[in-house]
Order: sequence, then C-alpha cells, then structure tokens
Amino acid sequence: MPFFLSLTAMVCQTNESYLREVAQIQNLLNSQVEGFIISLARDTQDLDHINRLLRKQIPVVIFDRYAEGIEASKVIVDNQLAAFKATEHLIENGCRRLGCLAGPPNLLISNQRLEGFKEALRKYDLPYNERCVFHSDFTQENSMMQALSMMALPEPPDGILTMSDRIAFSTMYALKQKGIRIPDDVAIVSFNNEPTCIYLSPSLSSVNQSIQEMGSQVVRLLLKQLESEHSVPETVTLSTQLMVRESSMLSKKKVS
Repeated sequence: MPFFLSLTAMVCQTNESYLREVAQIQNLLNSQVEGFIISLARDTQDLDHINRLLRKQIPVVIFDRYAEGIEASKVIVDNQLAAFKATEHLIENGCRRLGCLAGPPNLLISNQRLEGFKEALRKYDLPYNERCVFHSDFTQENSMMQALSMMALPEPPDGILTMSDRIAFSTMYALKQKGIRIPDDVAIVSFNNEPTCIYLSPSLSSVNQSIQEMGSQVVRLLLKQLESEHSVPETVTLSTQLMVRESSMLSKKKVS
C-alpha cells in the first residue's frame, strides 16, 4: 500500500519584531505544531525562545537570518563571499571610494557582508573609512536619511554596497531626488535580487539567493528531523550569483 505524507503549514510574519517572534512561537507551540522553520527577526538578540524549542527536542530549521549559538540545522548563504564579490565588481568597474549601507549593528548577516566589503578593499589596497559605513534599520525613512548623510560627506563614495534591496530602493529614490546620478555619480550593488530590481530606472544590480533551493533544503532538513529521533544538526551553505544591471555599470570613459 502506498504511503502518503500530509503536511499542513502555518505561516507567521514578525514584521522584524523580537516580541512578536516570541509570541508567535508560543502560539504555534500551543497549537501543537511538530516543527519550526524560522528566519530571525531584525531585533532578535535574546535566543532563549529558540533554545527552549531545542531543549524540548522540537525540530527546528533556521534559514537566511541566523545567529551564532543556535545548535540547529541551518540553510544559509556565504554572506561574506557574496559581499566580497559584489564589492569587487564595483572596484573592477572603476569605483575607488567605497561606502556601505549596512543593516542594524546586531544583525549577523549584515556584519558578515560588511566583512566581505572590507576584504575586497584590502585586496585592492583601497582605504576602509568607517565614516563611509552607515547602519540602517531597513525602514524607508531611515534608509533615505542614511544614504543622504553618506553622500553629504566631504568626499562621498562613488560606489555603494547596500545590505538589502529594501535599503537600495530607498537609497536610489533619495539620491535621484537630489539630482545624484546612478551610476555616473555613484554606482550601487545590493542583495536579494527582488523581482522589482529589473523594473527600476536604472535597473538594480543585486546578489541573487536561490529562494527555491533554500526552501527545498529547509523542508528536506525539517522532514529529516521529523522522521528521525536522533538527527544531527546540519548546515547547508548555498551559492549566490551577482546579477549585474545598470546601477553598477559605469561608462567606459569613467572606468578608464
């Protein structure tokens, strides 16, 4: 007789709130769910609610945003390498004063991408200037403010690595309102490769993370835990690809 596995998924949105993340996990526990797939909220620093699940031996898989100290299966990307390649692309296209619009200082993946940014500067013997690193909370207003503050520096960057498309969208809007040309005045590279990237003017260069592959691996790891009483935490690191578009392609005249 064939065996059919039936699964029901419950999806919750934290809106980047740690408190909402804690409350929703408790609500799901009360609903007697059998396992959790979690991407940490921006504000999450205390991990006790995650570790409580692990102590109860409830299957947990963390994806994309994670934190050190969680002994759970993870599906992630090599953020440092991806940021290195994105920054290298800016340098190879003629940028010499590099800025970085990072995420919140406590966000691990943002800090990993910042390390990749620094690594690329070291490789090409370019200076790293802390004044050219601004931290955004991902809101539109804050991202616009940080971008304009960066471009108001005495020597503003001619290339910017942003930590997410959400930050990049706000950045591009703010700079265009001030008459700053992209990429002629400043080139921009981002992360996530949202579908909207190709419809912007100029279109946005962005690091693509395979959402389909990430989802497939997450479900595989969760099912593996559900089917075994003694599974060992695994970490799957997926590759990325920089999708080069107009926002980072400087004119040949400037590059030369």
